[in-house]
Amino acid sequence: MLCFLCFSCSSSVTKVGFVATLSGKYSDLGVEARNGVMLAVKEINCSGKTNTKKLKVVYKNAEADPHVAIAKLRELKASGINIVIGPTLSTLAVPMVKWANENGVILLSPTVSTSQLTGKKDNFFRIIPDTSTKAKKLGKYVKNSFHVSKICAFLDIGNEEYTLDFLNSFLSVFDLKPDELECLIKYNFEHSTVASFTGLHLIMNHAPDLVVIATPAIDAAIITQLVRNFNPNAIICANNWAKTEEFILNVGPSMNRIFFEDIDPCVVSEAISEFKKKYFKSYGQLPSFAAMQGYDSVKVLYRALKISQENNEPLSKALTEIRDFPGILSPISIDEYGDCKRPTYICTIENGQFIPLSRQK
Repeated sequence: MLCFLCFSCSSSVTKVGFVATLSGKYSDLGVEARNGVMLAVKEINCSGKTNTKKLKVVYKNAEADPHVAIAKLRELKASGINIVIGPTLSTLAVPMVKWANENGVILLSPTVSTSQLTGKKDNFFRIIPDTSTKAKKLGKYVKNSFHVSKICAFLDIGNEEYTLDFLNSFLSVFDLKPDELECLIKYNFEHSTVASFTGLHLIMNHAPDLVVIATPAIDAAIITQLVRNFNPNAIICANNWAKTEEFILNVGPSMNRIFFEDIDPCVVSEAISEFKKKYFKSYGQLPSFAAMQGYDSVKVLYRALKISQENNEPLSKALTEIRDFPGILSPISIDEYGDCKRPTYICTIENGQFIPLSRQK
């Protein structure tokens, strides 16, 4: 790793930055992750344990602009902060990682899964598996479960480092590339309206039996409704970015033949139930996976800081020693490249709930 920051014993408070998209159409992940971070920090600082380090987090809005994101990193670095939780969007991650490597800042992302950053020894760490791993498992599930002959897709290019990665990885299972599909509609969610989907009839003229959606939740819901108006039996596959309560609110309580990939097992464990109660009490709403990831990112970081202190080693090394950490959704392990190892689950919707279909090895 390029950064050799150790957890110093000289201060009772460790300052950490948080840089994510907190405004605009892409803010859902950032806001939820921030809320989870705030909840975890409150628990750590109010634990009542003696001789424990406290955390202070400085929050910065990266909007959805790489230039703004890097400016926020500069502000944090100038104030002496070298550990940052974030970002939440893959489109911001690549330039932010480059800057972090050059300036000795460690990034720990709750939700960034672009495969562009996989297998690299740098200052980037994450607690979610890369997109390629999860998308291929979803593709294999569909390929093994259904006969598919015609595929069409929607692609949000505003977060293309993630969405194109998802689409390419999913299609690789079928030995296809995006330009080989029956039809592909590209658009930018940040500038879109429902009118952006007027080209849907072009897709349905091709009569696809599978529609792949690589978009945020609200657009995925709109697209799903429109597709089903044309073909109630079409198979729909979507990325976990779209798998939120907002999706269910906009499509209805039941939707057959729709599948998502996620690290969420879609079962209510004791850990998930407890977190939902705490989150609802604090924010008046149920958490998305991003909130759980934000919460877990703080807990993982805090554990790594302790390892760094106990072993007198760089934080970068301590993070790669995280093994089977009890995350809310599933155990978290981080490898030598800062990449996360967790199981992938395939789920669908039934009676207003996401329900599991299988765990993909």
